[in-house]
Amino acid sequence: MPPSFDTLDLQVAQHIATLSLNRPDKANAMNATMWDELQRCFEWLDAPVRRVAVDYLRGVYPSIMGYTRHDQATIGAGVRYDVADNVALKLQVDRVDAKRSSTLLDDRGYVTGPRALTVFSATLDFVF
Repeated sequence: MPPSFDTLDLQVAQHIATLSLNRPDKANAMNATMWDELQRCFEWLDAPVRRVAVDYLRGVYPSIMGYTRHDQATIGAGVRYDVADNVALKLQVDRVDAKRSSTLLDDRGYVTGPRALTVFSATLDFVF
């Protein structure tokens, strides 16, 4: 029997777990209670006697969960240049090689198989 939560709805059927956020009055906004419950939920799901598969997370992108499992390696490099006293330009490149990652999804929103990608980013930070 899965545990009950105030901010989550966990259903387990035939060894498949479906987790939904359950704060419709707050547009499923995450709060401290939800983060604590997410950690307890994933600890319960990860217990050796259960080993249920998390089907998918409804109402939230897995990349912001913080409690995801990865079999991936990332290497990155970045530079920062102070354009002025109150302006900084940052450039960064990251290479991600993932054997399994819950943050890399296919077009249908499902976890993908092995994949590699390169991410380039440019950021201009300034202070008023």
